[in-house]
Order: sequence, then C-alpha cells, then structure tokens
Amino acid sequence: MKKTIPSQKQLQKSFVLQQDQSDCGVACLLSLINYYKGNNSLEKLRELSGTTKQGTTLLGLHQAANNLGFTAQGNEADIQALIDHKEPLILHVLIDDRLQHYVACYGFENGKFVIGDPAKGISKYSKTELEQVWQSKTCLTLSPNKDFLKAETEAEDKKQWFLKLLKEDHRLIGFTVLLGLGIAILGMAMAIFSQKLIDDILPSKDFNKLITGIVLVAFLLLIRVLFTALRDYFLIRQSKDFNNRIIDSFYTSLLHLPKPFFDTRKIGELVARLNDTQRVQRVISTVIGTVAINALVTIVSLGFLFYYSWQTGVIASVSLPFYFLLIYSFNKRIIFAQKEVMQGYALSESNYITSMQGIATIKNNNRQSIFQKINQLIYGSFQEKAFNLGQINVRLSVFSGVFSVLFLMGILIYTSIQVYGETM
Repeated sequence: MKKTIPSQKQLQKSFVLQQDQSDCGVACLLSLINYYKGNNSLEKLRELSGTTKQGTTLLGLHQAANNLGFTAQGNEADIQALIDHKEPLILHVLIDDRLQHYVACYGFENGKFVIGDPAKGISKYSKTELEQVWQSKTCLTLSPNKDFLKAETEAEDKKQWFLKLLKEDHRLIGFTVLLGLGIAILGMAMAIFSQKLIDDILPSKDFNKLITGIVLVAFLLLIRVLFTALRDYFLIRQSKDFNNRIIDSFYTSLLHLPKPFFDTRKIGELVARLNDTQRVQRVISTVIGTVAINALVTIVSLGFLFYYSWQTGVIASVSLPFYFLLIYSFNKRIIFAQKEVMQGYALSESNYITSMQGIATIKNNNRQSIFQKINQLIYGSFQEKAFNLGQINVRLSVFSGVFSVLFLMGILIYTSIQVYGETM
C-alpha cells in the first residue's frame, strides 16, 4: 500500500526551524518527533545528542533517537534507496560544498523529494538537486517503536500524576469551591439591595424598611468577608500540604537516579527544577481561587440576568464562546512563551550557582570580565523571553478589554431600550 506524504501545509505545522546554525540536526529530529505525534524540546535534544557549538554528529542523533523510543540506524544509501524507503529520515548534506548540514526527507512524490530544511522550511528537490547536496550518502533511518511516547499519552500521564497529587486535597478543594460559590452569591447582595433601594424602599419612604435592608445587607457582606477568610485559609493549608508532598516526591525520585545522571547535570539546573514546583502550586491556587470564583460569579450573574430578562441572559451567554475563541487563539503562543521563560530561568539560575561555586577559580585566573559577559547574555536572554511573554499578555488584555467594552455597551443599549419601552 502506497503511503501518502502529508501536504506541505500539514508538514509545516510539525516542522521546526533551527534557532542556531548548530541546531540543524536536533531540529530535524524534533520535527520527526512532532511528525509522529510526540513531544520534546530543542534544549532536551541538544543535551541527549551532545550538541556543541560545532553542531551534532550523526552518532549523537542516533543515540538521542534511540533514547526517545525510535529504532534508529545510520546508513549509507543512494537516491534509489531513498525513493524505495517509505518512512521519513534524516540526511547529512553539504551546503555550498563546504558547510555540513542536516535535512529531513519525508519521501518521494510526483518526481520530487519532499525535504524539510531547518534553515529554510519545507521545499521540494529533484533527484539532481538532492544529489548535489547529498554528497556523503549517509542518513539516519528511524521509526517509532513501543517505547515511543506520544504527546497524547504523555499529557494523559501528566494529568494522572497531577490528579494523584491532588487526591489527598479533595476535601480542602471541595470546601474552597463551595465557599467560592457562597462568595459569588453573596457578592450580588449589594447589587440587589441597590435595585430594591431605588425602586422600592426610597419611594415608599419607609424608614423601618430602610434600616432593616441596611442591616440585612451588612450582615450578608460580613458573612462574605468570613467566607473569603475561610477560603484563603483553606488555600494556604492546601498549599502547605501539596508543597510538602510534591517536594518529597521530587527529592525522593532525584535520590534514586543513577550516578551518571548527576554527572551530566549542573546543580543550578536541579535547583531551578525544584523551584518549578512552586509554579505548579501557584497554578493550583489560581485555578481554585481566581478562576473558580470568576466562573461561579459568571454563572450566578447569568442566573440573575435570565431572571430579570431572558433576552439579556441569552445575549450575555452568546458572548461566552467569543471569549473562549479569543483566549484559545492565544493559548499555544502563551504556553510556548511560558516554556521559554521557564527554560531561560533555569539556565540563568544554573549559571549563577555554578559561577558562585567556582568563584575561586574565576578570581585566580582573572576571568571576571568573561563571566560577566556570559551572565549578561544568559540573563538578558531570560529577560527577553519574559518580555515576549508579557507582550502576548498585553495583546490578549487589549483584545479582551475592547471586546468587554463593546459587549457591555451592547447590553446597556438593549436594556435601556427595554426600559424606555416599559418592558423591563
């Protein structure tokens, strides 16, 4: 059965461009990992393949591929062998007869080879064009085996790991959500009282009703304050217990790793990973606190809107999918930028700790200026990544803010017309 090569547009979604001249090999490998629905990063592949400033060897790519669940093999071949081979592979080529380079070959179709060049992108080569650059006739064939971990499987494993860590906190989380629901409902007390005050209490000039209403609202708002304090208490209690468990899990796993693992890692890198656990807890606190409260407030508010005017409730409900699409359109960019920031932070902290540990050697050899420049480059890169993430958040805030204003004005215009028409 003839295997069809995905379209150029489909290949571009999984293809990865090199970030540096030395990244062509690992970029090809990452592109094929993505092609087979896997997941990884250039930083991890650089480490596994032993990539240096001079680039990656075919042996390094072979070892990295085998470690990641591929059955990989280095070969010498010819053009006809490439045509007969029905799976993607990596070719070692020469650019301008002098620069060593790697490209991914996805197959032969309609008289052309579909080539992924990490320096350019997806293109098509004739037999003659490929022969001109593929002078070494060496390639790396690789196909996923049972150990290859697909992105969906990895995501499910992470989800199960995360839920297992949270399992012991289900009561605290449940209480927090219930308190959030109470806070959301009580948050509407002032709005309802204001409406009753203007429409009923003040026109009636009933002083007793006014005092009773004020006392009742004050009582409800005080209960809301109590609920908020209890919710915050449960959150910090959950944070303490969760951090103890996740640090214990991380540290225990670290202690049981083989000695060669530590020979290839910097202490600063491991410390940075330890600090990453705090980010996990911050996400949990944000989801349980801010996100859950906002979701409950939205549900309660929609309930009141439907009670007063089902038409207004429908208009408000229609706006929710637009908010979802807006946030979803930024989702991948935000996740990628956040990963970049975390990697930049890990590299920066690793460099700082390593430098301080070797401060005696640095001073004895009078290399302070060199390490100063290294730190400027590494920390500057980290700040640039943080700046890029901030820019994405600013753009999202602007778009969501503009949409909120337009939506709010639409609701006000519609409800005002209804009031003028005495139908509300």
